[in-house]
Amino acid sequence: LSSLGLGELVGVMTPESLKLYVVKIAGPLIRIMGETFPSAFRISILTTLEKLVEKQGLVLRPFLPQLQTCFIKALKSTQSISVQGVGARAWQILLPLIPKIDPVVNELTLNYDGSLPLLEQLYAVLTKRGEEMTLMGVQKVLDSAVMKALEEGGREEDEEENGKISILLC
Repeated sequence: LSSLGLGELVGVMTPESLKLYVVKIAGPLIRIMGETFPSAFRISILTTLEKLVEKQGLVLRPFLPQLQTCFIKALKSTQSISVQGVGARAWQILLPLIPKIDPVVNELTLNYDGSLPLLEQLYAVLTKRGEEMTLMGVQKVLDSAVMKALEEGGREEDEEENGKISILLC
């Protein structure tokens, strides 16, 4: 309940007033995300972190690696699709703030398990920041997509996922 209240408070604060407290709020929330909690609690924390990144992204620069890891773990969540959805929204807000894209690509490809949420984020990185990637980063994305496609044997029942893998390979 307190995480919902904190999220509401962050939502109504002006960026100027929030700037004084953003680090004090973000640090504990990121640490809490490392614990095991029910999905409703994780969603409220992720939503609050999403609002913080949206309002004070540049102030949170020291936390970018932790936020990146936090949102990727949410994308991999097996608790609920809602946790994955909030993680994906937060990730989309965080993506433009990340100064070097290759470490992000590395973390995404290492965590890529064939799930659609991670595949969509790999696709987002390629379409939004692909021109900033090194050749090695592009190769990692392609290798992970190809390997997963080969492991799955190109299942026909999942046309959406196969379409995204095809786009990655083009």
